Amino acid sequence: MNSKALLFFILITHFLVSQWSIAATSDASDEYLQSLDEEISSPEYLSQAKRDLVETEKREKKQKKLSPDALRALRSLKAFEELLKSKFPASHNIYSSLSRSSRVSIFKHYRKTKTLSSAKRMIINKYMASIK
Repeated sequence: MNSKALLFFILITHFLVSQWSIAATSDASDEYLQSLDEEISSPEYLSQAKRDLVETEKREKKQKKLSPDALRALRSLKAFEELLKSKFPASHNIYSSLSRSSRVSIFKHYRKTKTLSSAKRMIINKYMASIK
């Protein structure tokens, strides 16, 4: 084989192998995303999010002022998401499945009301509306 034919063979082989690798990775990520979607839509997450909501409502009725975590969460969307993730993982998982515009809307609602319970209720309502 001459050098041009060998170079062509190597290029074609490299291209085919890379395309096969991309397809395999894509299938794996599709399966991963599907499993995450199934996990989020499982009744356990929704049940836990509803229990979190009830507990938050009780706690807010007793509080005179916002906790330091809740105050920090008012500063930015990222801080709000970090609070959900660290303190209310079920609510965060459901929240994460929502569209970006829904998440921003929930954060704006939280900034306006300054109550986590209203934000959590909105998360549940938007999620329920999205699965109908």
